Amino acid sequence: DVIIYPGFNEENNKRINVLNVLGVKYIIDRKENISTQNVFNSKSYKKIYQDNGWRIYENNAALPRFFLTSNYKVYSSPKEFSKIFFSQNFTDYKTILLDKDPKLNLDPLDGSEKINLVSYQPNSINFVSDTKGKHLLFLSDTYYPGWVAEIDGKETQIYKADYAFRAIAVPGGIHKISFTFKSSSFRIGYIISLISIFIVFILFVIKPYDKKDI
Repeated sequence: DVIIYPGFNEENNKRINVLNVLGVKYIIDRKENISTQNVFNSKSYKKIYQDNGWRIYENNAALPRFFLTSNYKVYSSPKEFSKIFFSQNFTDYKTILLDKDPKLNLDPLDGSEKINLVSYQPNSINFVSDTKGKHLLFLSDTYYPGWVAEIDGKETQIYKADYAFRAIAVPGGIHKISFTFKSSSFRIGYIISLISIFIVFILFVIKPYDKKDI
């Protein structure tokens, strides 16, 4: 992902936390934005291009679109979330924040864990995991009603992670994981359409002949 920023100041530097969680890998800047020099001249950002006043920085702190983790914290309100997430001490972005305590007994990561994206469609996302223990899978797609997660065909709970994204608990072993959008309103509309077509078909079949048609 790429983002163009007109400039930062001391107050909105905390937006960097959001960019990191969203996985924004590249940032385009203009040299006139003096306020950004102190922000991007750090070990987290590497200038990879400069020409005609434009500069492109690579964000080394950007998270991948999805990852496995064993660390989470629970917040009780939006205010508490902001206090934790935007704190200068909050730098471990793989410690995800949940709005409810799932009371999970997670295993520590040992570096051998694998999570592979098999397919990504607007209404369907599929992974294959291979782990020795139980972990959380974080996906930086929006948490939204209608999405259903399944592990090996069995539905599992989706947690609201980092206030706006998704996470699920993944057991150890090799598993097929899917996120599918199954909106109830879509299903109702689909069923109504089928019923309507069926009724029209029945009426057409059983309609008595009119003498004028003979």
